[in-house]
Amino acid sequence: MLRTARRVAHHERGKLALLQPVAWLATLHTTAWAADALEAHPLIRVGVITATAVVVLGNAERRGQDLPIVNVAAGVLWAAAASLFGPYGWVALLLWIAGIILSVPYVLGVLRRPRPKVAPAAKDQPAQQKTAAVAPEVALWQERVAPNSSPQAFKVTALEQVEPVPNGYTGIIVGEPGTTRFSQMILPAAVETIASANQVHPSRVAVEDCGDGDASRARVTVIRSESNLQETIWLEDSGAAIDPKTGIARVGTFFDLQPARRQFWTPSGGAQMGVVAGDTGSGKSAHVSALLALAHRCPLIATALLDPQDGSSQPDWSGRTPIYGEGHEATYENLQMFDFVMAKRAHYVAHAPWVDDLGRERKGKPYLLPGDPDLNGMTMILVCVEELKLFLDGPFGALGYELLSTGVRTWRKAGGGLLVVNQNLGLDNFFNKQSFRSNLLSGGSLTALRTGSSQDHGMVGLPSDPSKLPEYFRDGSKTHGLGYLTGVDRRPGATARMMPVRDAFGIASTPAAGQLGERTLAWMDEYRHHKTRGRDPRQTKPAHSESKTSQPTSGDVQAAVEKALLNGPMEVGKVCAAVRQQIGENVPLSEIPAALRALTKAGVARQKGDVYQMVPNES
Repeated sequence: MLRTARRVAHHERGKLALLQPVAWLATLHTTAWAADALEAHPLIRVGVITATAVVVLGNAERRGQDLPIVNVAAGVLWAAAASLFGPYGWVALLLWIAGIILSVPYVLGVLRRPRPKVAPAAKDQPAQQKTAAVAPEVALWQERVAPNSSPQAFKVTALEQVEPVPNGYTGIIVGEPGTTRFSQMILPAAVETIASANQVHPSRVAVEDCGDGDASRARVTVIRSESNLQETIWLEDSGAAIDPKTGIARVGTFFDLQPARRQFWTPSGGAQMGVVAGDTGSGKSAHVSALLALAHRCPLIATALLDPQDGSSQPDWSGRTPIYGEGHEATYENLQMFDFVMAKRAHYVAHAPWVDDLGRERKGKPYLLPGDPDLNGMTMILVCVEELKLFLDGPFGALGYELLSTGVRTWRKAGGGLLVVNQNLGLDNFFNKQSFRSNLLSGGSLTALRTGSSQDHGMVGLPSDPSKLPEYFRDGSKTHGLGYLTGVDRRPGATARMMPVRDAFGIASTPAAGQLGERTLAWMDEYRHHKTRGRDPRQTKPAHSESKTSQPTSGDVQAAVEKALLNGPMEVGKVCAAVRQQIGENVPLSEIPAALRALTKAGVARQKGDVYQMVPNES
């Protein structure tokens, strides 16, 4: 109250100056009345009046003001008259009238004083210097989050730069350098503190890197409603497609309605590996089907689907990808073929001649970029292995693991991407091999839907635990496709919902946009040729050790094939033998099936099973 009174007196000091004469008269009258009531001795009264006059004059002199001699003299006379005649009745009335008349010059002087000018507001005054209302999110942070965080993640932090996002807000957590650490701010306990303060589920809170390299800061996003993720967005309605320049495609939506993306290949590194993990009912199969649909529609990708679960994993895609294997044995046989074909492709990529932008003739490239015209536009091969743990635990598991572990390390250069599907992220799903799991995820993509294990997410770069994701929305509908992503978006702590495919069978039934290409098909034929004759293709003479002498051209090989077929129908093996007898043993076996395919396409030869023959000349 006292502070308020002082503040009012300061602001209204101009008006109060007009009341000073009345206050002085009241003080003099009260003093005279008290002296009379106490029957004070006249000398005491004179002493009090004199002392008061001296104090008033002394204060004026100390403040550097003009001495109020007239006012003090009038006051002394007023007090003396009141003491002599008594401050009662007509005497008091006459004294008050005289005092008010004598104060008229003072009042006029006050009224004539110039009013103090109000200082104009500085035009360039920073906005932050103006007093503004504290945002409710900032106040909530200071009241509920900062004091209650455990461990000491947010004790010396503040929330700044708060901005709205759909159904929520985002802001920057600013900590104290040397005390606040980013690694503590993303811990589950710290995220739950924010969720509790905002009264939301932890899956609707994300603490992420600011992108400025400061480990004492982080970006927090809070979504107050689950409606952002509750709506199902179908792949066909989203217009999602793989960008031919970057290999990036949208696969879902983050909880703040930003697009969630996956990168199938990178311009600076080639094909990418990946893992999809999710428990039964999490939407795992629908997400894999969406990835297959994106690849099926991309002219730069040829897809291979290997399903050890006898076709039940992706029934809509059964037999409808360029390469398909069903069951444990077929999965293993196809992996053997890919091991052979990828080695051939890698050798070709490393030795193919090309001309750079400066016109220099060069040889070989470090990796295959899908559609590279210098490499005859070869496509990427995306090999999807469903139910990986089921296969690795099966009769061909140990042998299959050796092929897969080699592939995850070497296929990238040959344009081969490996996508494996599992129930969860535990090492037992990866043949108990840490290096195998790490190589799959290093530089690649991970989709972690709701899983039954809460032990392994930290080992694969996920700050949030997929096992804590809700199975149902509050309205009772399933949270199919709800999960976390690592990869190109760099938002592993932000919840996203993956887009399902409305008509996967319809997409799978259309011709694939990407083709394997003549060279790859020829290497596949070469592999099958060795297998049908009981030879191990990997033990045959590798392409890079073939004779360095001049090799026949494709035209020479095609002419030799035509000459061989003039003798009548022949199997591929006999054609190979006849061609080598004509033009030498240094003919690569892959060139002969390619020549047969070219002659068949041109209508010069025709094929029936493994037998080729010339088309009769009707003229």
